Amino acid sequence: MKTGKRVGALLTTVVACLHGYGCSEDAAPPPRAAEKPVARLTKAEGVVDHRAARTLVWRRANQGMALFNRDAIKTGEGATAVVSFVAGGRKLKLDIEEQSLVIIEAPEVKPGPKKAPDRKTVKEPPPVHVARVEKGTVRGVVEPGGPPVKVITPDGDAEIVADGKEPVPFRLRIRKRKLEVAVLKGSARVRTGKSEVKLQPRQVVDVTARKISKPVELLPYPVLVAPPVDSKVEAGTEMELRWTPVEGASLYRVQVSHLVSFAERLYNTTVVVPFFKLPAPKAMRTYVWRVASVDSAGRESEFGYARRFHVQTSTEAVPGQLLHPPDNAGLQYPRGKPKPVLFRWRGEAKLYELVVARSTSLKRRVVARRKTKQTEIVLPRMRRGEYYWGVFALDGGKRQALFKKPHRLVIASRRPPYVRVPKAIKWK
Repeated sequence: MKTGKRVGALLTTVVACLHGYGCSEDAAPPPRAAEKPVARLTKAEGVVDHRAARTLVWRRANQGMALFNRDAIKTGEGATAVVSFVAGGRKLKLDIEEQSLVIIEAPEVKPGPKKAPDRKTVKEPPPVHVARVEKGTVRGVVEPGGPPVKVITPDGDAEIVADGKEPVPFRLRIRKRKLEVAVLKGSARVRTGKSEVKLQPRQVVDVTARKISKPVELLPYPVLVAPPVDSKVEAGTEMELRWTPVEGASLYRVQVSHLVSFAERLYNTTVVVPFFKLPAPKAMRTYVWRVASVDSAGRESEFGYARRFHVQTSTEAVPGQLLHPPDNAGLQYPRGKPKPVLFRWRGEAKLYELVVARSTSLKRRVVARRKTKQTEIVLPRMRRGEYYWGVFALDGGKRQALFKKPHRLVIASRRPPYVRVPKAIKWK
């Protein structure tokens, strides 16, 4: 009984290691000097792991490393990788998205006659690029006249061939153990066993057990509506992200991030309505968001163009609101006379505060601080010298500056006009 338990525990460990879970053995991969690399890991962002063939241990992948037959690449959440194949002088680049597992296979050479009946040499068929997709999403481009791409999955395999004169971008996704093949541009033929289907742009099929489903139109991505591109939002303000409804969509996937690459996401969720209520952002940063539509079968469209909006603090400047005096204005008054100065600005607040100071920060050496409901105010007596002024909107307990930088004002004095009156006036 003890021997049986030990064997069972060992089998459990081996199965777990083959799937990349809980391997603590630190066995080094076997030497591979005699082998030729099948591909190369040309890009790795985030947590990308590599498992050499005939080993059970996952190690952190190194960008630029050579990949051999049966090597595996696994990406974590938010991570991406790019694997470049070379076969028959033709290159193939596979973009591996997050939470995916791909096993590299050696190029397959299709058998064919080397000589024709007249004993002239015949060009051999090009090798076939091969990749085993265990889970996740993989993208690539099939070149016209180039080698096909053969995809092996847990429940069947498929071959993708460009059908035309233009390169064909495709998307592979494992969903519910089914291989989903989508053509994004151009046309391609997808075949498995004796079945073959031609796909037009934005069509998708499922490949299972040597069968191909009928082509289905991939839903278009939604068009983003609000907030506007590069709009500014005050921190602490609740907002809605809105987009146009897509006919046939049962869900929408919304992603919000600080990064244009969306490698790290703040939100990655699905909603049934064409808007998403974003909790009030507090960080003074740039936000990026995008949306994809999902049909009733769970097929996701491509993400549309992303939009940005900027979150600013309640005291951040709003440019172009100070009107008079203009920046760097100079005023002259006769010496000894009152020096009234009119300050005017633009705004829609219910209450304003004018601050005039001798320093650019408007916090030190303050000369005047006035509150008013109007959009202008006159300070009747200003001495000569250099001043800086600005206006703050006081609305709902918040204090918001109506300027990017305070306006500079210089007041100078001049002598009054001198008139000499003679003691006696002679008339002719």
